[in-house]
Amino acid sequence: QLIACAQTLTEDVRQTTSFIHGNASLLFKRSLSECGADEEESAKCPGTTPAPQTPNRGSSEWVEDYDYVSFESKDAAARKNSALREAIPANLKKNFDTVIKAAETTVMAASNAPTTNANTKKPELTVKDKKLVCYYAVQISTHMGNLQQAIDSFLETVEKNQPPKFFIAYGKFVVVSAHNLVTIGDIVHRNVSKAELREKILRCTDALSEALKTCVQKSKKAAAQFPSVTAVQEMVDSVVDISHLAADLKVAMLQAVQLSL
Repeated sequence: QLIACAQTLTEDVRQTTSFIHGNASLLFKRSLSECGADEEESAKCPGTTPAPQTPNRGSSEWVEDYDYVSFESKDAAARKNSALREAIPANLKKNFDTVIKAAETTVMAASNAPTTNANTKKPELTVKDKKLVCYYAVQISTHMGNLQQAIDSFLETVEKNQPPKFFIAYGKFVVVSAHNLVTIGDIVHRNVSKAELREKILRCTDALSEALKTCVQKSKKAAAQFPSVTAVQEMVDSVVDISHLAADLKVAMLQAVQLSL
């Protein structure tokens, strides 16, 4: 039992580090008084240019959703989703319900994922590796379906020229769904034995991860500059990039399945 515990210690430390890194903006967030002092100090300096102001409730508070998009409690998420559903136009409620259901299904599936040893490296696919690849190939197909639903709902919201709090909410589901694919790619990359396949999955995963960062940045910009057509179009383009890169990762996983047969 002691040996088994020691084998999982590295993974636990990695997950803890990832959690702290992802929540740094919340764990070490400066107080409003400090921010106000910084603004007053910058105003006294004649050579500085004040930062552009963002709309009040229209974007700033909703943009902060991205700072903790994957770490909301179930109750907090339910309350926020309920409030959004009440405010959203009637013709968008059905898509909203579909996206919410897909997100809940994703969480349940993630809790049943098999555990693996990240330090296993062998020249060929072992029986354990084959089971790993086949399992996550199914998972990635499911998550791709959830991602596509989230993207479709997001694009419909943009087409109907909905304000930031709505496209930010749908964008959050896009980011969460795509992040699940990144997690799968990372797990497979760390455990698959075939070097060529491992490197290909790593490239696809890294590209998708960078696309997520770009999407978050473009979404914040679109919310801050709404209704700027240019900013909104950049946000839409970043979401389309996520769709294409996620498809590339899925193809790589299907190729991994072929190697396991």
